[in-house]
Amino acid sequence: MEIVYVGLDLGSSNFQQVAIKTDGSIRVNRSFTTSEANLRTAFADQGGEIQVHLEAGELAPWAASVIAPLVSRVVCSHPQSNAWIAKDADKCDRVDAYKLAELLRLNRFKEVHYAPDQPRRNFKQLVHTTMR
Repeated sequence: MEIVYVGLDLGSSNFQQVAIKTDGSIRVNRSFTTSEANLRTAFADQGGEIQVHLEAGELAPWAASVIAPLVSRVVCSHPQSNAWIAKDADKCDRVDAYKLAELLRLNRFKEVHYAPDQPRRNFKQLVHTTMR
């Protein structure tokens, strides 16, 4: 089974998804409006062993909980520890998502662990959904 490394650059309005194969070639590069339904859609049509990397942030625990049942692995890393992304003057969601996928493929990141906090996550999801 092919391993697919996915970088997810998550924003409050949109998210960018870049998937690369083990050889580093790009398999998927697309953008969605941020919502639970679109996160599910983004991972529903992927084949193979899907591993996902996103940067820690306010939406990261929520997004990870949405996609975790659909993929093999979800990791979050601290944005400041990803110097390749944080110190790059050229900020672009597509490029950042690619870099997240590549860092995952190369296993070059420091993982952040979130404690289960379902009530807070539910509240944030409710606020996010009603703001649209």
